[in-house]
Amino acid sequence: MQYHSNEHSERYNEFCRVFWIAHHQSENLQLWSFDSTDDLKPYLDNISGLDVKTLLKDRSVSFQGVQLFLDSGASRKRSGFRGGNIFLPLTSVTEAFTKITEAPNSDTFYIPHSKAELDSYLKHFTKSNPL
Repeated sequence: MQYHSNEHSERYNEFCRVFWIAHHQSENLQLWSFDSTDDLKPYLDNISGLDVKTLLKDRSVSFQGVQLFLDSGASRKRSGFRGGNIFLPLTSVTEAFTKITEAPNSDTFYIPHSKAELDSYLKHFTKSNPL
């Protein structure tokens, strides 16, 4: 199932809100960055109690009963994510489309980075549920 945020500005509060929704619905949750995983650091720093340093270094950490995995399309280092839900914050539809279609059994949580990206996303994923 797909879920999306209607908020398209890069706000830390929206990242945290959608992260917690995805977290509560997951046993394994992949956080995906299409550029550098370091791009997510300022956002992850706002998740209280999360060991961001270990997550960035090891690409995986257990957090409040959920195994988190951190991956990037640009990095050769992989987290070992084998299945579960996927969090796609602040990405374009083009970037998200591949992750969503390659994992049809995963719930995906998408935050667009612009109004145009949100509109495009909703044209491709008409059954996505707003968060």
